[in-house]
Amino acid sequence: GMLRALNDPDRQTAIGFLLNFAKLIGQRLR
Repeated sequence: GMLRALNDPDRQTAIGFLLNFAKLIGQRLR
């Protein structure tokens, strides 16, 4: 399920990377 996917270390890293990437884009747009 979703919880299991979120608990997956690789999935966690990918999510963190995407969040950081989104933050950088957000700062650039400001």
